[in-house]
Amino acid sequence: MTATKRTRRRWGLLALLLLSMSTPLLCASMPTANIAIEGQGGGAQPTLKIASPAVVPRHPLADVASIFEATVSSTYEKYDSELGPRTYFVLSDIIVHAGMKPDSNEFSHLGGKTPNGQEMVVFDLPEVLQGERYVFFVSARASLYTPIWAGLLFSVQDTPSGGVVVGPNGHIVTGASKAGIAFGESFSGAPAAPTSGMKKSDFILAMTSAAAEVGAPFEVPVSLKPDPGFSWKVAETSPVPTE
Repeated sequence: MTATKRTRRRWGLLALLLLSMSTPLLCASMPTANIAIEGQGGGAQPTLKIASPAVVPRHPLADVASIFEATVSSTYEKYDSELGPRTYFVLSDIIVHAGMKPDSNEFSHLGGKTPNGQEMVVFDLPEVLQGERYVFFVSARASLYTPIWAGLLFSVQDTPSGGVVVGPNGHIVTGASKAGIAFGESFSGAPAAPTSGMKKSDFILAMTSAAAEVGAPFEVPVSLKPDPGFSWKVAETSPVPTE
């Protein structure tokens, strides 16, 4: 039997956005670009800075409708003719810290296998792993790409000294406020306790307080389902061979 080499097509969120400029809500619901992880020289730890008003007119937390933590118990892929190839994540042990409980115990990311055997990969979506526990920041209405707002997804990791929160850059959160989120050392998963780190409870309190201060809509219903008003439309790009 001859092995068939599967190809992957890769799309950036910006390219997808440019194809959907006629849909204002999609532009307002982009899951990235509101925050940036910056590395600093001289041995200083990287810092995740919330974009200044000169870059983003609204504070990213102003559109967070729910803050909750949950464990990703399983994942699966499914193709939909309207929503495109999608990867689904099933949640368990959901604890809501601010806002309303989501309307579903699962959510999805745009990306996955297409009917012709290719795999669609969307850049800049936060990595979600089965078996991990996370603190989610979601908007009231999920975009076509993800319900996670502005890339704000933080894993909860147990250590001998207690739980720590790890950011999307793999570094331990050491501080959080309306101005931004500070990171310390990289979390390696080693049994040794980190030298510093913000407790999960303190992190959640700081972020919920910051979100409330900037007017987060915690009183509105929250849907994790992709907006049905969007039909996935993507431009053809050169396939990238995979092994």
